Amino acid sequence: MRTVRSNYVGLCLFLMLVFAGSSTTAAPVPEAAKRIPADAVYAVFFSNPGEALANLDSVLVRFKSLSPEMDLARAGQQIEREIGVNLLTRAGLEAVGIDPAGTSAIYGPDMVKGPVVAIALKDANLTKQKFIALVQQKEPNFKPQPKMKAGVEIYEIDGGYIGFSGSWCLLLPPESIRKNSKDKALMAFFKGGRKLAAAPAFKRSLKEMPAEAHAWVYFDMKGLMAGWMQARQGAMKEVGKYVKSLPPDRRKKVMADLKKELAHEKKAFSKWKQALGFVENVSWGIAPKRIVLLDTGDGNYFEISQADPDLVNEEGVFRHLALRADDCASALERAREAGAEVTVETRDVNLQTEPPIPIRIAFFKGPDGELIELFQNEHT
Repeated sequence: MRTVRSNYVGLCLFLMLVFAGSSTTAAPVPEAAKRIPADAVYAVFFSNPGEALANLDSVLVRFKSLSPEMDLARAGQQIEREIGVNLLTRAGLEAVGIDPAGTSAIYGPDMVKGPVVAIALKDANLTKQKFIALVQQKEPNFKPQPKMKAGVEIYEIDGGYIGFSGSWCLLLPPESIRKNSKDKALMAFFKGGRKLAAAPAFKRSLKEMPAEAHAWVYFDMKGLMAGWMQARQGAMKEVGKYVKSLPPDRRKKVMADLKKELAHEKKAFSKWKQALGFVENVSWGIAPKRIVLLDTGDGNYFEISQADPDLVNEEGVFRHLALRADDCASALERAREAGAEVTVETRDVNLQTEPPIPIRIAFFKGPDGELIELFQNEHT
């Protein structure tokens, strides 16, 4: 299960790089979307993988000298050594029963659990034979004993499940399955119910998907936000249970530390919002690991992650961050009024380009001592 899943996901990552042309014609509804349940908050579709792989190989061949990962032939050979067939070719896909002209997908009901993989098949019996042979190669004592449920043939291996029905194969890795939800996840794909193709958000997204693309991505931002909020609430409940289980003296200290962290968090985040006019859009996590997305005013976001003072950041912290401003002097004054330490007053300089580009800059220190640059110009 692990080998099959890892190699197929690797194939999917390759396909995500391939797009065909810049057609203005909207894509038809993918067959996979007619089966994926409507509660999926994301889905990545891969269309016509046989053609996509050929296109990808012609693109990457010029870059393989820069990185071995760009060598599609080499990657395919590695897969062939592991499972006996090169899945990065049209012939390889057909050799295991995958439809090289179909549309497969990766999707999930949230971003916490692992993804579910739906594979469009050309020859389901061949795929089952290859699957069983592959598992027996890794685990000689494996005896296929599939269970049948509502016409779906279900195999269990390594804590995950693979379901076959008609021209589809569904992979449920262990990390994608909630407790006692295997049958529900399988039936949600293979049987009736509300489907992604009928979801209003997906219909709107489909209009932006070019018909000639080999890969496209769908996100339900409302669903993602709801999932983040639910996860945040769950984390808060767990913290509450933990604090209540502590001895009184220890509980008092933990509450004092938490109050201190929350005060620091509020002060740091409020400075960013007040000084630069950012608006808090989304936040998740709890002190000392809270994260906030601040809307900078033009649809872009600035993410702030709260640092744990008891941990050493082995990757280092950033020293300098540049923010584009419409009015550098005005933005600097707002930062100054909010209590920021100004290190370089507003001044005009030239970028050493050909020809030189005039810009206006200013610098001040952020809440944790980071160096913030304000950058104003009309040419970039």
